Amino acid sequence: MPAHNSSVAIRREDEEDVPLTTSSNGRSYDEDDDQHVHDLDNHHHHDDDPRCCCECGCCCAPWRRCCNWLFSPLRIRASCCGSFFSDSIRHFWRALTTNLASQVFPSQKEREILAAKGVTGHYAINYLVWRRSCIYLILIPIIVHIILGVFNLDDLRQQQFQLEQKLFLPKGSLTSTFVVMYVLNLFIGLVQFVAWCLFIAALALWSNYKKSRRLAGWAWVLYFFSPFLTTLLPYRYLVNLAPAKNPLDPLGGEGTIAIIGIYMGANYFLTIAPPALTLSFSLIRSALNMRSIMPQSPLMGYICILVPLISTPLVWLAFVMLMQTVGNLFLLIAITLFSFAPMIFVIFSRFLTTPMEEKRAYRYSMCMRYFFLFFIFIAVVCFALFLASTQYMAQLLKQFVNLAYLIEFVFAFISEYFSGSVFACDLFLRISTNLWDAQKAYMMKHAKKREGGDE
Repeated sequence: MPAHNSSVAIRREDEEDVPLTTSSNGRSYDEDDDQHVHDLDNHHHHDDDPRCCCECGCCCAPWRRCCNWLFSPLRIRASCCGSFFSDSIRHFWRALTTNLASQVFPSQKEREILAAKGVTGHYAINYLVWRRSCIYLILIPIIVHIILGVFNLDDLRQQQFQLEQKLFLPKGSLTSTFVVMYVLNLFIGLVQFVAWCLFIAALALWSNYKKSRRLAGWAWVLYFFSPFLTTLLPYRYLVNLAPAKNPLDPLGGEGTIAIIGIYMGANYFLTIAPPALTLSFSLIRSALNMRSIMPQSPLMGYICILVPLISTPLVWLAFVMLMQTVGNLFLLIAITLFSFAPMIFVIFSRFLTTPMEEKRAYRYSMCMRYFFLFFIFIAVVCFALFLASTQYMAQLLKQFVNLAYLIEFVFAFISEYFSGSVFACDLFLRISTNLWDAQKAYMMKHAKKREGGDE
């Protein structure tokens, strides 16, 4: 098998090799083993379901029973498929699915586009159209996040005046500090806009996996790391703090400068919190999604085990100072659940690393997902109760955080989570590809050696 081939096969229960992706030339990945390649479209195709009345599969999707209030008024039929609204609904639900093996439902048009590219495998089609829907879904949160970030730059001037009044500083003494903050946040917005344009290009080339993967990869790198670029240097190296020294400060102005540093640190924390906190969740979600199409491979299970072991101590370290400073019971419960919720995948690791058939692997994965989401939900509720029960925290948020900041924060979490999922799935697919190719090359090499020894 060629070493440059970027593809992977999945061993099913009947010991058949099923192509997952295609090579860069658009053809089936393993032309030397065509006798082992089977088209599984009919095996999972929704047209065999008599309840289906739509060629795109949106009517016979398993969530239709739970969301009948959304689909019934639309009366989705084959005639309405292709409209912007119906396509948006299909992309939305498809991006949220967790079973890439049997709950993706590509449309007939998407099948024809991929067939023209030489992609005919069931798992290949499902993965590419699911990936297309994920990129489609994150475009709106990213652009909303960018617009709100630029819109909130106007509030920096007001924050400067409030901070100068509270610290009894002369008017305009913190101008240089907030000018630097304005420039850095504007730089983040420009970089993220470039990343958004790259995501659009990746969506336009979704059927060409090689090009789309590279564009989406660079887009994620720019979008993820741009907030961290502003925190590489301490703000003291960027501004002149001599006018900010308060003569009434018993520490000779150093106490005032320290307070300004805490304020800047809090702003930096809120900037990098979405990418930093959602990375582990994106990796776990991606590993579970890839396990749905590779249930016989334990690699995705080991990733689900390693990620919580690394992320849990780091998340706990990030919040332990806040917890010890405030000392609120609701905050303690929220931080504990948020930090240790991913450990549910470590506790039940044997269900993730044991090869099993698709339905059983998906059932166990969903059970762990439900436990994980339940703990996260309780953590969010406890954190909301902490904010509501603590008067000075409510006053602090009211002074420095407005509704636009909260909406920007939420959209940043959503966009970072789904963009990270796309990048991680592409990465895991490539890792699985390299491992499979290396294993198959090793087996073929030793098979030739044994044949030579027998002769």
